[in-house]
Amino acid sequence: MGRGSGKWLFVLVVLAVLGILAYVALTQAPQQNSNPAPASAPSSISAPAPPASNSSQSATTPPSNSLPASNSSQSTVAPPSTPSPASNTSSSSNPATTPPATIKIAAWNLQIFGQAKASNSTLLDSYASILSGYDVVFVQEIRDSSNTAFAALCRRMANYSCVNSSRAGRSSSKEQYGLMFRPTITLVQWTDYNPAQAQLFERPPAQASLRSGNYSFDAYVIHVKPSNVSAELYALQSLVPDRGNVMLMGDFNADCGYFRHSQHADLFANWTWAVADGEDTTVAASNCTYDRIILNANASAEYLRSGVVRSGITPDLSDHYLVWAEIAPQER
Repeated sequence: MGRGSGKWLFVLVVLAVLGILAYVALTQAPQQNSNPAPASAPSSISAPAPPASNSSQSATTPPSNSLPASNSSQSTVAPPSTPSPASNTSSSSNPATTPPATIKIAAWNLQIFGQAKASNSTLLDSYASILSGYDVVFVQEIRDSSNTAFAALCRRMANYSCVNSSRAGRSSSKEQYGLMFRPTITLVQWTDYNPAQAQLFERPPAQASLRSGNYSFDAYVIHVKPSNVSAELYALQSLVPDRGNVMLMGDFNADCGYFRHSQHADLFANWTWAVADGEDTTVAASNCTYDRIILNANASAEYLRSGVVRSGITPDLSDHYLVWAEIAPQER
């Protein structure tokens, strides 16, 4: 090999060594990751996205003084300090309890008062307009197996409490009595003589022990069977104790072809027959005193007056007129 060839060989070796050193230097230097993150990696680990908003929770924290969300069981509006009177069939929230100067008591046979009449708003308004003039009201001839008709009437009687008897009658035509009274009257006890006395009466009476202030009285209501008037009235005389202030009222059917008062002088002989013979209590053309109010001697001392309401009572309301009596609730 000549001197020129050796020189080139030396150059090639040097270049080879430099190339090796350069390669080593490059492979030993720290690598920077310039590649994008793998597709499976989360986009953010330190700050996850907030949960999506929904109908039950807001993504924004409500202020500390915010009202709770309203719902069907609780209102966010505070109730008034004085609630309005509730209308129902058992009691009234009217707070007035001052005893009245006089007590007006009424009895009215409403003639087959059932769902048909109770579903007629015009009739209900007429009944309520007439009955609301009295402190205590006894109604007869409620015929309603659903027990909803009398409740509908009671709801029309603002600030009255109501109670009714059980259904009575030996036939399929069952009847009930109803009592309505103002807040100035307290019902001490309600006694239903059905079915205990069903062997003596077609529709056994009901009794209300009532009080107004310091004055107490017992009132009985009955709808007497037309074909058995005298027997039922004598049974009533035996049933009712003649003590304290007692009054009896209702549709006695005690006149015309069913009963002659003059033939039964011993029947409630010492009592006051407030609705006397000759008073027409029927809407029909006949002139009969079927409906009565009678008071024992004690109650008669407080008895003031009585009457029969005919004005405004038409055949679509009843075939009977309303009868009433007024007493002074102070012992005399």
